[in-house]
Amino acid sequence: MQATRSVLFSLLFLTSACDGDPKEAGAPPSLGGASLDDTGAPDTDSGAPNTDTGDPPVEELTVCEQLGLPAAEFNPESTSIPKRHTPAGDFTVPLVDGSEWTLSENWTGCESYIFLTHNLAVDEADGRSWWVNGIDGLFEKSPPNAHYFFIVAGSTDDHAEFTDPLADDVATQLARLDEDDQAWWADRIHVVAGNSMDLSGFVKKGFQGNIGRMGFAVDRFQKFRTLGSMAAVDAYDSALDWPFERRIYDAGYQPEYYNFEAERQARLDAEEAVIVEVLSGEEYSQYQDGVLNIPENIDDFDTLEIDVVMECPNTMAYELGNCGAWDYLAHMWLWEEFEDEGRKSDDEASGDTGESEDTGTSGSDAGDTGPADTGTSDTG
Repeated sequence: MQATRSVLFSLLFLTSACDGDPKEAGAPPSLGGASLDDTGAPDTDSGAPNTDTGDPPVEELTVCEQLGLPAAEFNPESTSIPKRHTPAGDFTVPLVDGSEWTLSENWTGCESYIFLTHNLAVDEADGRSWWVNGIDGLFEKSPPNAHYFFIVAGSTDDHAEFTDPLADDVATQLARLDEDDQAWWADRIHVVAGNSMDLSGFVKKGFQGNIGRMGFAVDRFQKFRTLGSMAAVDAYDSALDWPFERRIYDAGYQPEYYNFEAERQARLDAEEAVIVEVLSGEEYSQYQDGVLNIPENIDDFDTLEIDVVMECPNTMAYELGNCGAWDYLAHMWLWEEFEDEGRKSDDEASGDTGESEDTGTSGSDAGDTGPADTGTSDTG
């Protein structure tokens, strides 16, 4: 039986290009705070505090302002059963340092939240939790606007065997960063105390069902998303039948793709764009042709963009047995005919619009959240 995948194939007609260059999101920003020269020490003449610094007060920038990103309002809406692209709602989790973390209290409006379970093996020959390799490389792979929650899934009583070594590794990796980056990432790496069955709300539900078998996420639209196998192509072992080991740093591709989605939507909202759906929400196997109905006012547009989105059909299930192969390719050809010269040969007339790449380097059901010329990705 051939694997199938739901496909949304849209073409965007835009009247103008976006202004400005996108902000590079490869490293956390410098968070050095501004300080006033005059500290308000008591005036020795009058005994009254000196509050006149000669400078206007300095307002602390929000996270989104520091990153140059738009901020969305918090949405308290939630669903009783987690499904992909449904509202995630609020949650609170206890952390190993004795504190609690609540989404609504820490909501910035421009970040995503990745929940990584302990119960994925390093590889088929090494049944230890993939957490044993630590978070080395995650800070380099991840965009700065992401939070990572490490949760022991299920009802196991030996959760400390997993969380304690990971918390130690987090501390080690943070210590290697400069002071500003330490402060930034210390607020975004969360080791959850206990196990998922000790929790409540949508986080507990996410790990109870099939959908959270490989972890899950909350994207920048505050929607529930699923993750995949986390097989890292640069952790290659030829002795294995499936030659890729899992690495935590591979999770950094997830928020990178969520950033792309948010930036795309913000641009569409700002542009006078016309979206023409060619293939929408159907399940296809192998090959499928579509027909583009070009708008009658095509001369009013100066830009044509092609967006191919691949989804796993069952919105309540995780990757295995639900999604198509991770190395799907998407191609588009431009076919031209000339009345005077006759029709060109296939080789002459067909031009691949972009060099296709393997879109699954993260191994997740969210596909490769990194760049691909065709824009093809299973979005999780």
